[in-house]
Amino acid sequence: MDGLATLPLWIAVFALSGSIHEFAHAWSAKQLGDDTAERQGRITLNPIAHVDPLGLVVLIASSIAGFGFGWMKPVPVNPYLLGNPKRDMMLISAAGPVSNILQALIFLVIAILLKVPLNWEPGLPIFFSIAILLNLALAAFNLIPLPPLDGFAVAVGLLPTKLSLNYENFVGKYGPLMLVAIFIFAPIRNLVMAPIMFVVEGVVFGLARFLTGHG
Repeated sequence: MDGLATLPLWIAVFALSGSIHEFAHAWSAKQLGDDTAERQGRITLNPIAHVDPLGLVVLIASSIAGFGFGWMKPVPVNPYLLGNPKRDMMLISAAGPVSNILQALIFLVIAILLKVPLNWEPGLPIFFSIAILLNLALAAFNLIPLPPLDGFAVAVGLLPTKLSLNYENFVGKYGPLMLVAIFIFAPIRNLVMAPIMFVVEGVVFGLARFLTGHG
């Protein structure tokens, strides 16, 4: 966080980006045969349908404390309504981080085309900087292959059946402790996040340069 003065902007961008993230899950589930989220009114971009009040309170409190952590309402998915549960759960889970990657890309392309510098100066520079950074971070964090994060279902979907079962058993035992360690210990968090963030940033900035011709 860049001071308490920017906290409302961080929260607003989080609510918008998080809502698009959850919408992507819900919409993908509908396309693959599961209408559970649709029946609960989750195929919408309205933040009211997606914001978890407790997650928002934790986000505000943790941001004031010096680190930002919060969450949205998880989108319900019924794997029994999916044609290919393993594959489809992977696609539904991947839709969230992919939506954040696309958001970061769109904001970056607009910033390049408008020649907005990405820094912490008031106005458009700080807005675009926050929007890009937050979406990159959301994509990278959610791709960590531990439950309940999206990266877990993505990893399970990509692994061969036997390996995926072994992996599920392993993280079932040690996953919660590993996730707690990532939250608590900055060196571990950096070690886990750095390679994922490197790939996500590379994709976004590479595509932005290609689309805008700014090599």
